[in-house]
Amino acid sequence: MQRLKGVIIIASIVATAAALGACRKDVTAEPMKLGTADITIEQAVR
Repeated sequence: MQRLKGVIIIASIVATAAALGACRKDVTAEPMKLGTADITIEQAVR
């Protein structure tokens, strides 16, 4: 029983470290411009 508890604790520590490591990635991403490629505005209409 003690061995099983140890395995569960180690597995939860590894899973937590993997989850935090995945969340902490600093990747520079280009902002999404949804739909702007379809519309071209040349001049403002008054």
